[in-house]
Amino acid sequence: MKILSIFATLLITASVYGQPRLVPNKVTLKSGKTFTLRLAEDFEIIPAAEGLKRVRFFAKAPDGRIFVTDMYNLTDNKRGTVYILDGWDAVKGKFSKVIPYMTNLHNPNSVQFYRDADGQDWLYLAETEKLTRRKFTHGETKPTDTRPQTLATFPDYGLSYKYGGWHLTRTISFSPDGKLYVSVGSSCNACVEKEKIRASIISMNPDGTDQREFARGLRNAVGLRAIGKFVFATNQGSDHLGLQKPDETFYALKQGADYGWPYCHSS
Repeated sequence: MKILSIFATLLITASVYGQPRLVPNKVTLKSGKTFTLRLAEDFEIIPAAEGLKRVRFFAKAPDGRIFVTDMYNLTDNKRGTVYILDGWDAVKGKFSKVIPYMTNLHNPNSVQFYRDADGQDWLYLAETEKLTRRKFTHGETKPTDTRPQTLATFPDYGLSYKYGGWHLTRTISFSPDGKLYVSVGSSCNACVEKEKIRASIISMNPDGTDQREFARGLRNAVGLRAIGKFVFATNQGSDHLGLQKPDETFYALKQGADYGWPYCHSS
């Protein structure tokens, strides 16, 4: 009994000391506006870049600069931008330059870089209706390759997000073996899709060949990352089932698996 009591005390102590103490952290923007977030002690939040609209994903270019996608707002629009964050100051924790690299894009969600066997660097961009790549030159502030290759096309319509649809974002990730993975969300909240590519993740070679379904039944896998031999994905479950349902899921995907949407969730 004494051993059990000591064990329970150790578990409680471990759980208490294992959780960082969160304290309010006030953030002040250039405009003078402020907001407060709770943060672990001894940490602070510094606005590294300002003036952006609806930032999505980051990628580090081969030349060390940070490229970031910006979808402008929640609407289906062609006002998106890819920005370059440059001039990093490690002391201040800020970028001195925010450079528009590409503009007038259709809901740009994800950007990635890849170096092929010949040593050529490529920039990959996922917009709602297409996945493109173009040759990337170190240090460029505008694309020097003005003839991008379209590797894949996707459905570009969806039920309004107010009703649990929309899902106009496409996320891309490269695995260490050079496979490219793309997530394509559903067009609706819960329905049988017309296009097989909906609510799935596909894989392909870096040049767009050998396209095939990798996993399906994923209503909207916005978070996607290939690490080692695993492909990880988040999934946004169906809306309007209550405040706590369904669970938002995080998967280490299995090739060929069906994760249940629209027939079930949290599978």
